[in-house]
Amino acid sequence: MNNAYVIEIDDQTVGLIVRQGDGTERQRYRFYASAASLRAIEGKFFGSPNKAYRAALTVYRGGTHTMSHWPRRRGDAIQPAAEAAAQTPGSSAGVFF
Repeated sequence: MNNAYVIEIDDQTVGLIVRQGDGTERQRYRFYASAASLRAIEGKFFGSPNKAYRAALTVYRGGTHTMSHWPRRRGDAIQPAAEAAAQTPGSSAGVFF
């Protein structure tokens, strides 16, 4: 299991999530915004990378992070931070929705 993931929306990196916990407690992920539009969820905890992604996508597209339905578009991804760092700009590997 990875400890950090990069979140991309519309082929742009918008944030990073980092796994918190030492394995004896419930794992959770803290969100760090790299896009000004996502400052509303900066530092918030999520139960999974997918939940963090959904919140980031909703806020990025102008909603609030409590919405349960979101549109999926090509170019949106969650990928391990190590893989993201190894990619060249403009590439689009990752877990696409």
